[in-house]
Amino acid sequence: MYEPYQVRQSGYGWAVFNRRTREKVSNQVSSRSVAEDRCVEMNREARRRRRPCLCCGAPFISEGLHNRMCNGCRRGADPFDRRQGLSA
Repeated sequence: MYEPYQVRQSGYGWAVFNRRTREKVSNQVSSRSVAEDRCVEMNREARRRRRPCLCCGAPFISEGLHNRMCNGCRRGADPFDRRQGLSA
């Protein structure tokens, strides 16, 4: 999966950069782990967007392509529903 942000060294510290534009998008910090935590959060936010639920079609805020059902449909989904041809 493409991650739009990456951690790179910046001066005497570390910062988050946009991969495409190579622009620095965070403040410089002295700890690489702090910069990596910020990068993970920024990449997570970049994947979030409004998508339609695959079951009911209602728009909801999805965490990424893996998250395609709204919470209401996810709670109501039974993986062992015999009508779907699955059984225990």
